[in-house]
Amino acid sequence: MTRLISLVERARPEPDGAAPDDVEGGAPTWHRLRPWTPLALAALAVALLPLAAVTVDLDAMGGLGLGGVLPVWGWASIVLAVAACVLEIARPRPVALALLTGVLILCTTGMPSVVEPAARLGITWLHAGFVDAITRAGGVPRGIDSRLSWPGFFAQWAWIQDAAGMRQLDTVLRWAPIAIVGAWAAGVFQIARGLLGGTRAPWVATWLFCGENWIEQDYFSPQATAMILVLAVLAAAVGPLAAPATGPRRAAEPRYASTEADTVELAAVRPYRVGALIDRVRWWLSGPSRPDTDRLDVLIQWGGSAVCLAALVAAHQLTPFAIGAQLLVLVVARRLWGRHLLLVLVLAVTTWFVLGAAEFWVNQLGLATSSVGQVGSSISGGLGDRLVGDVGQLVGKFGRVALAGATWGLALLGAWWRWRQRRELVVLALAAVPVTIVLLQSYGGEVLLRILLYGLPFLAVLGTEALRVLHRRWTSVALPVFAAGMVLLCAAVVVLRGGNDVYLSVRPHDVQVVRETIEAAPAGTSVYTLGDHAPLGIERLADVNQFNTAADCQPIIDDPIRCVLANPPEYLVVLRQGDAEGVVLGGRSPGWTRQAIAEFVAEGWYRIQRVEGDAVVLERTRNP
Repeated sequence: MTRLISLVERARPEPDGAAPDDVEGGAPTWHRLRPWTPLALAALAVALLPLAAVTVDLDAMGGLGLGGVLPVWGWASIVLAVAACVLEIARPRPVALALLTGVLILCTTGMPSVVEPAARLGITWLHAGFVDAITRAGGVPRGIDSRLSWPGFFAQWAWIQDAAGMRQLDTVLRWAPIAIVGAWAAGVFQIARGLLGGTRAPWVATWLFCGENWIEQDYFSPQATAMILVLAVLAAAVGPLAAPATGPRRAAEPRYASTEADTVELAAVRPYRVGALIDRVRWWLSGPSRPDTDRLDVLIQWGGSAVCLAALVAAHQLTPFAIGAQLLVLVVARRLWGRHLLLVLVLAVTTWFVLGAAEFWVNQLGLATSSVGQVGSSISGGLGDRLVGDVGQLVGKFGRVALAGATWGLALLGAWWRWRQRRELVVLALAAVPVTIVLLQSYGGEVLLRILLYGLPFLAVLGTEALRVLHRRWTSVALPVFAAGMVLLCAAVVVLRGGNDVYLSVRPHDVQVVRETIEAAPAGTSVYTLGDHAPLGIERLADVNQFNTAADCQPIIDDPIRCVLANPPEYLVVLRQGDAEGVVLGGRSPGWTRQAIAEFVAEGWYRIQRVEGDAVVLERTRNP
């Protein structure tokens, strides 16, 4: 443990202000424009979005997804939003920067919400179905899905829906990603301000976070809300609750080893002797120093963080373990005052698991423990098994891997610079420690996405450290290069996030057909779709079966006829998504779903009940 402390706590605390290499220099001549120029560019970027929405041809999407059909107006809005942010960074004006950051989020993360007429991702609509189930039951129903053992998010929205008198959440589902990423950006900004200081660097870190966030966990979901709570706790932990980084050798240590003599002196005081080792252990056991902030503010921040942690454990299964690992890093590094927050989290998780999630661990504990320690299967499910599809799909998927690698590469460059400056590496540890959750659960193959998401705020901070170094060394070209890099990054994130939209995008008439089919289905019957990403489960989850549990049918496109007949539903909905999924992922010919419909009807198993555009509803006539 003492060796870990000596590695993590290598130097003096973070500077209160900007570091000498902050991106805070004076603006070059080309950059000195009128104050209203950035706001005008942002307004023009927003004005171009409706043009992009009315000119995009969603029916022409192929394996590359949204990036392959996005019109020039969409790309122009991205360029203008980035230009507005970069021009404003030379002043800076906090209110203007906040507004421009919102425009950047709208033009990147929000692009699918703008140009597509309904919420993407079938899982989004299933979450709305969980909310509907709670609303109909007047409480949390049992026996529907294990995710309802953590009902905090769904119960919250059931209350909001009832209080607002909303019958459906369709509009909320569509625009939720923009609001969620906006809340995340606010949290990342506070974290970056606590770790980087300065007035411009935190904004750069926030933009990097938005540009590197291809992970797409910001839809209407428990983990999205959980991430907001996590960022609130971490912002407090590295801000008002951050303990000064003091230690046995701090007083004699210069800030930077600027000469060879300084380097020798610093090496000489490293705690390799037994006496120094004992002193360091005693120092660590004595607890962290009190933060240099108002005591009332510290108490309020600690109480608010405790409430966030308590709320977190009832909302999501995996996130408490990630934030617990990050808090443990801060406790071990003596950088968190009020380390009893970790105890609050442990008690809350234990209490909820024993009481609130009793149905889960009584009936499905094997589901959670079967993959514990199975690192190979977790990596295979999260990476190897996903690298399939046509050329467009492979371009997008390998692009995500490349962007993740570039994110880590830039962060490691920033960490290396901190190491050279003999500054602490707690930030790197905070970015890396979520990797440990791969030992717990594969999480349906999504554990690698969650690991990257939990570490991304700190990767963005370290990336900004690297940009500080580059800015100091190449000041004359730093901003133009940064602007070009941000344009490429933001364009790439739109392509990568929308890479699966050929089968993930949803049209309003798809939702209408599915909803009306479910509403008309008698209680106790089954409604399935010929595909895995349709907006199924929107409502009536308690009395209409909408989950195909046939063995070896994930995905169903591998053997659609067998998967349907193995557990034949009373109603089978065939949508455009299923056909596109089979084409780009399964190598099937366009129109394969029509051939399946013809076979079902020809064999006398089903009859066509309804045709609505490209949507077809089949009703079972006899058992196969």
